[in-house]
Amino acid sequence: MKHILLIEDNHNLREEISNVLELEGFDVRTAENGRVGLARIQEEVPDLVLCDLMMPDMDGYETLKAIRGNPATHTLPVDDSAPILQNLTNAATPMLRSRPPVRTVSKSCAWCAAT
Repeated sequence: MKHILLIEDNHNLREEISNVLELEGFDVRTAENGRVGLARIQEEVPDLVLCDLMMPDMDGYETLKAIRGNPATHTLPVDDSAPILQNLTNAATPMLRSRPPVRTVSKSCAWCAAT
């Protein structure tokens, strides 16, 4: 099972995106900000990090800079979580909103699932 770390400061969005990814078969861990996300990466390196860009305390750009600056994680795939959020927002029906197919949501998730 592929492991994804989702870093998102908005609790409701974090839960919704996490649920969608879990329904698609991913093992998802979450963090509420970049600092917590970096600590989670130190505990267990995921296959993919999905990170919100606009967060208080430590934004997505700072988080990415820290990941790239660490020799143990500098090649870790990192992507913006916004495409998943956009897909959830644009879903036409409540059924689709609760479970959009991840492979159409984010190229990074599709890549992660394929490797």
